[in-house]
Amino acid sequence: MCMTDRFPPSGAVRILDDLLDQFADRNVPVFFISGNHDSRERLAFGAALFEKSGVYMAGEELCKKDPLEG
Repeated sequence: MCMTDRFPPSGAVRILDDLLDQFADRNVPVFFISGNHDSRERLAFGAALFEKSGVYMAGEELCKKDPLEG
């Protein structure tokens, strides 16, 4: 497998970028969580900056919290 096969196609990235831009224009909050291929550390990159546009990243700090503590 080529290393680039592990990343989404550039067209998909552009579509996501456009969608997030439209959500930000309409003040629609977006929440990302880590999945099969996204580490908490990587997802936390830029979280403070993204949050200013209503895009919230469940990165390292959020994932360390105990959900039962409230």
